[in-house]
Amino acid sequence: MKRYIKFISFLLLVLVVTGCDDFLGKNPTNRAELQTVEDIRAMLVSAYPKTSYFVFTEVMSDNVTDVGDRMTDDVTRRKYYHWQQNNDMAQDTPNGFFTSCYTAIAASNHVLRAIDRMLADSKYTEADVNPYKAEALLTRAYNHFMLVNLFAEHYNPATAESDLALPYVTTVEEEPSPLYERLTVKQMYDKIEADMLEGYALLDENLYPETAKWHFNKEAAGVFISRFYLYRGLMEKDENGEDDFDKVIRYLTETVGTSPKIRDWTTSYNDPLEDFLTDYCSSLEDANLLLISTVSTGSCYRVWANRYTMNSALMQRRFSYETPHPTKNSIDYLLGYKVYGNSTLGCYSLFTLNEYFKRDGINANFGIPYVMFPAIVAEEALFNLAEAYVMKERYEDVIALLDFYYSKRAKGTGTGELYNSEKHKVLDEKINEIYNGNLAAYNVSLKPSYALNERQATYLRCLMNIKASEFCGQGMRWFDIKRMHMPVTHEVFPNQTITLTADDARRIIPMSDDAQRGMVPTDPTASIGMMAKEKALTLEQIKAPKPFKREEMKH
Repeated sequence: MKRYIKFISFLLLVLVVTGCDDFLGKNPTNRAELQTVEDIRAMLVSAYPKTSYFVFTEVMSDNVTDVGDRMTDDVTRRKYYHWQQNNDMAQDTPNGFFTSCYTAIAASNHVLRAIDRMLADSKYTEADVNPYKAEALLTRAYNHFMLVNLFAEHYNPATAESDLALPYVTTVEEEPSPLYERLTVKQMYDKIEADMLEGYALLDENLYPETAKWHFNKEAAGVFISRFYLYRGLMEKDENGEDDFDKVIRYLTETVGTSPKIRDWTTSYNDPLEDFLTDYCSSLEDANLLLISTVSTGSCYRVWANRYTMNSALMQRRFSYETPHPTKNSIDYLLGYKVYGNSTLGCYSLFTLNEYFKRDGINANFGIPYVMFPAIVAEEALFNLAEAYVMKERYEDVIALLDFYYSKRAKGTGTGELYNSEKHKVLDEKINEIYNGNLAAYNVSLKPSYALNERQATYLRCLMNIKASEFCGQGMRWFDIKRMHMPVTHEVFPNQTITLTADDARRIIPMSDDAQRGMVPTDPTASIGMMAKEKALTLEQIKAPKPFKREEMKH
């Protein structure tokens, strides 16, 4: 395995955002109003979250382990690893992401109000403003969707009407310290769906000819919609004769097609690492459908030098070709050859997320790290489509997609042999052998809200495992763990383990007291996750908010 070490000396600056203040308490005076479509266009840049979720969701998942006390312990990451509450408001934290999402939602709402006023004044026509309305609706839906899937119970039709979620904010604040009602999970999903579909219908593909990858375009919207229906997973047919899995297939087919343009690792294997990382997060990469600039220390350069990352055993389980990949004959699996690390310290990472370090001056050795995060990619489209095919029992279509996937990932390193769909074809019997056999590491329990037959469960375990490797370091694994109710066991150095059970309340990230300003205050004596079991309260039952305290800058 290759060894690669990089060090950047810097002063870690905490991103201090005022979104929670703006959203939940600040008197909105002296605001500049949006008067033109140019103003709206500029405001929409702020409609995307500026901090990441992928650091804390990755550490909570089974994509990391405790590599031991040779590494400096990171108290913040240790809390995530132990599924403990952390009240930090900095970047790469749940509360920082919470604040950033609601700040972005506020920007979307400003745009939507401005559009309504422009139309009322006949200043612009619907044709002028509808493309911007589309983006504002989609960003509002996206941010609420990310929040409900982190800070509430996963959607379950049996309990979604009573499981407590978050406020769905659709207005601009006009008074100080407004109170917001927490909706149920179903109510939030219903509102997300309405915004999402209305925005999708209004999209104009020509709106951002030079910067389309930094905004919701048709392809990114289609994959987001597929994620929504995959996560909701309703099996009942609607008035059009479709269940949620039919909708996943329909929206993906009409936006990215049945063979999404995923990255071709067989052509980039020999690229220098810096070139590979630059290309991976580039807007010129066809597979990147939506990029979001985030302030984050979650780049691969920093993660692999962290105590809570991959050790050699986990690396082999995630990236070894021999066991997890259900093909006819062995061929080197290229994904594993983009894993770098420190063999002395025993920590490794898949190198995909690059860092852009903005120094505070020409000669400064401190500044702010940025990650251009590929938030929606063609690879997700492929796995979402394959999962929907499983639920519709279209297994040959699943195998065809996996063959296509491996044709872009596998190549003989010694011979240069490419993946051949006949010689190396994915086999149903191999999927069953690995994912419904005696290999405990791959025979993971799945308990979604809908019923699975044995073959569906076997195929889903296969997809979830390969997907975990593909998105290693990007936080996606946690959402699959949560919605499929997969148990997670973390090793704690030197010889202990801790387990997150399938229905563990700690799967719901608790909000801090500050994050709950203007909502139902968290009872400090309550167990983690209890709020998700409460019923939604009315505005009259919500207590007055507490003063907001900013985090001190950390060095």
